[in-house]
Amino acid sequence: MALSPRSGPAVPENVTITQVLRRPQVARTLGISVLARLPNGAMTLLIVLRLTEVGYAYGEAGIAAAAYGLAVAITSPLLSRVIDRDGQTRVLLLTGLSGAVATVALALLPGSSPLWLFIIAAAVTGALQPPLGGTMRTLWDVLLTRNEERHVGYAVEAGAVELVFTGGPLLIVGGLAGAFGSVTALLVASALTGFGSLAFALGAPSRGWRPSQDRTPDFIGALRSRGVWTLMVVSVGAGGAFGAIEVAVTAFSRAEDNTVLIGVLLAVWSIGSLLGGLVLARLQPASDPARRILLTLALLTVGNGVLGLGHGPWVLGILLFFAGGAIAPTFATANAVMGSVAPTGTLTEAFAFTMGAVMIGLTIGSPVSGFLVDHVSVEAALSFSGVPPALAALVVMTRRGTLSHDPGPGVASPTNGVA
Repeated sequence: MALSPRSGPAVPENVTITQVLRRPQVARTLGISVLARLPNGAMTLLIVLRLTEVGYAYGEAGIAAAAYGLAVAITSPLLSRVIDRDGQTRVLLLTGLSGAVATVALALLPGSSPLWLFIIAAAVTGALQPPLGGTMRTLWDVLLTRNEERHVGYAVEAGAVELVFTGGPLLIVGGLAGAFGSVTALLVASALTGFGSLAFALGAPSRGWRPSQDRTPDFIGALRSRGVWTLMVVSVGAGGAFGAIEVAVTAFSRAEDNTVLIGVLLAVWSIGSLLGGLVLARLQPASDPARRILLTLALLTVGNGVLGLGHGPWVLGILLFFAGGAIAPTFATANAVMGSVAPTGTLTEAFAFTMGAVMIGLTIGSPVSGFLVDHVSVEAALSFSGVPPALAALVVMTRRGTLSHDPGPGVASPTNGVA
């Protein structure tokens, strides 16, 4: 799955995005995956909106959003370990249904409920979310046969995931929540997660995926790899920035007395990331992925750090567009190298740990941003979003050797997870 510096020129046969999408089952599987994950880009925002609608402060709402993220971070690797052992179908069917039901329960919780009950409901909702990100990424080895194609596939998916963070806030938050309230938006999110997960789980690629026969079960699992830990640090840094920006943009839009701006501004941010992913798909795979990740983290640091200068919707929108440009390239590069650092037979779990790390970042960034909004200013909360990727870059600098493409003992091969 990962690319090796010994595999020659990056894209020797000029593999294009169109060619990859025309491969059997690729467009359908990716499309359903994006549809099922569409609420993911909106859930923390919807939780913040729901609590602030019933009278809680942004800091309190950020705690509930953090509980959701922390629950995802804890349960997603556990569910993914079961997938690595038994296959995708059963886990996705069960979590798709139960996650949808939990979201409905969160939506219908009376507004007079105490904060602790909202926090528990948010945590349960997060705990039951299907691990769709990791399952989709492991399918690239099944859907695409060559490293050159997989490089494009990872870049396309990283860009397509931005449709989640574009369509989620724009349609579910800016559209539905803005027009009908957060309860309606949460109910729609439930339907998308439930039906999308079922369609993905019943698709031929997901049903046909088989665990690696070379998998060695142990308690530590994917965390046996130092490279997985390094990629988790990258994800924590990105997630911290996401949480800070989402809460700050929500507060900014409320101050402008226009909740539709929430979806519009976050959509502009995500469009920047989408274009960054499409640009990456046309570049050569990184011969030194650690260097590329450091570069993209540096761009995130600078781009996010200047968001506090966004005095007005137009200026903030422009700054968000450029700040988003490094998001998809960061994740595409990290996802591509995962196959060479994850222990054999733990690829879904490894991807789940990095996704969980994003949610851990959210659990840090959301309440800190909420505190800054409540006690300092929205501008301070926006500028704070540059701090998490800066800290992540400092850690990666000291651990860049752990992201070597050369597989060590017990590390996944490019066909990890293929039957």
